[in-house]
Amino acid sequence: MKFLAAAGLVGACLATSPLLAADLFESAPPPMDSPAQASELGTNWYIRGDIGYGRTSEATVVPNAGLFPSIGNQPIGDAFNPVPATRGNFQSTTNAMFSAGVGYRINDWLRVEGSWTFSNGPGYGTQQTVYCPEVANAVSNQQYTNPVTNPVTGQTTYTQTAVPVGYQYDFTSCNGNLHVTQYNNTGLAMAYADLGHWGMINPYIGVGVGMNVNTISGKLNFNQTDTGANYTGPQVVGAAPGQWVVGAGTDAFGFPAYRPLPRPAPTSGAPQPVGPANWSRTISQTKYSIAASAAAGVGFQISQSATLDIGYHVTTLDLFAGFKNLQQSVMAGVRYNLN
Repeated sequence: MKFLAAAGLVGACLATSPLLAADLFESAPPPMDSPAQASELGTNWYIRGDIGYGRTSEATVVPNAGLFPSIGNQPIGDAFNPVPATRGNFQSTTNAMFSAGVGYRINDWLRVEGSWTFSNGPGYGTQQTVYCPEVANAVSNQQYTNPVTNPVTGQTTYTQTAVPVGYQYDFTSCNGNLHVTQYNNTGLAMAYADLGHWGMINPYIGVGVGMNVNTISGKLNFNQTDTGANYTGPQVVGAAPGQWVVGAGTDAFGFPAYRPLPRPAPTSGAPQPVGPANWSRTISQTKYSIAASAAAGVGFQISQSATLDIGYHVTTLDLFAGFKNLQQSVMAGVRYNLN
């Protein structure tokens, strides 16, 4: 009631003072821009998120020669440094994909966008059974020196000395399990042309260029088939030079003889040490390449700020490799205007 009374009093004063009322209205400043006009620039920015399904063609991952050792060799590389991956023939795989982006609408017909897409490429998995040394027994050859001939019998005797020559191994079997994955992180700068508004429907086309980061990552583990435990090297019995030996029959006096086990030169690192040895390996390789993409799709206006976006994308993940590293996908998501 007090508010109404005050309002009536003000109105009465204005009515009884026409000159004052006219002066008040004539000297009023022009109205400020409306909130909608002030925030118009902000509505040009948008964010989006998509999920989809696509087909990717890339070089397959193949096991490196020497990852699964033969008798007398350790796996190539060492447990402290990743082994580079070997790439084979091109193969296609289908997987889910995820994408996100930030864009700016220049006008009703043109918008630009920065996007990131994650996808998987063809990986590799295999298992092989190999022989792994379980016990390393130090062995010796006999050395004969200081020959002495008996003048009566004519027999010659020698000073006999045992000379350690290496380790003879008792082998067990191990299962080597190799699992390698391949994935892509693709960043693109895209330009889209919107082809008009047909009610709630807005078709578009787009092109872009950027970079693809292809990563290959994997692990190789060996487990003993008899216990299932991770293989950590042989149990050592005795002391000898750190080399593997095999039986070489007997010497002239009937004692067992041994010779070093032939092996090719190791690819990296020292020959297989005697004692605990980590045969597990990691596989890692990263490749950077120029990517290019083309897209076509349609947007459905579902609210003042949100647009449902369904599009088809074709991307070469390595522009200079032609169309071998090709990715095709159908993506669906939402574009949201930042009001």
